[in-house]
Amino acid sequence: MADDIREIFERAGCEGALCVQPLGGEAEFGLRPDAPVVSASVVKVQIALEAEAWFAQGRLDPREPVTLSVADRTPGPVGISLFDDDAVLSWRDMVVLMLTVSDNHATDALLRRVGVDALNATAARLGLTGTVIESDLRSMLDSIGRDLGHLGWKDALAWAAGASEDEAARADERLLACRALDPLRGTRTTPRDMVDLLRLIWTDRAAP
Repeated sequence: MADDIREIFERAGCEGALCVQPLGGEAEFGLRPDAPVVSASVVKVQIALEAEAWFAQGRLDPREPVTLSVADRTPGPVGISLFDDDAVLSWRDMVVLMLTVSDNHATDALLRRVGVDALNATAARLGLTGTVIESDLRSMLDSIGRDLGHLGWKDALAWAAGASEDEAARADERLLACRALDPLRGTRTTPRDMVDLLRLIWTDRAAP
């Protein structure tokens, strides 16, 4: 089976890593299950867990109205990132947007409220030794823009809109060397860590 799955990744032109476990028992199937990988939007599961724990513990009012301004909006292809006006939402509704449409701005608002240190402390408490969050999404995107030679993500997008095909191809090559896309330097996890996290959530052992 491992060879078959490895071949699928090769046909897709990419490397893959995965880990599969049943909810009960010790069986496992893995393909580089402990390989460090960039978390990307999977990090939103961790943020949701932290926020919901804070709600349950009374550390954060889930109904508190929060103004999300256009001025400091985190870029993204969906949700609040596309709004033209300020938005007022509760913390719990931001969790919904984050988990259903992968809303980047809601994610950053929640992440800044609970803090990177709290998220990493929870990961350590749960035994997720390969999981580290380095920054919020906006900082991550801006670091990619700077690594590509621009002032930030917004400037990189503006440049890309007028770039030639050759210039865009060269930028794509440099993209792979960006710090945020390096699983040894950016926000990272492993397939096994995320399977463990989902198992802990499913069995009510991750948080209240």
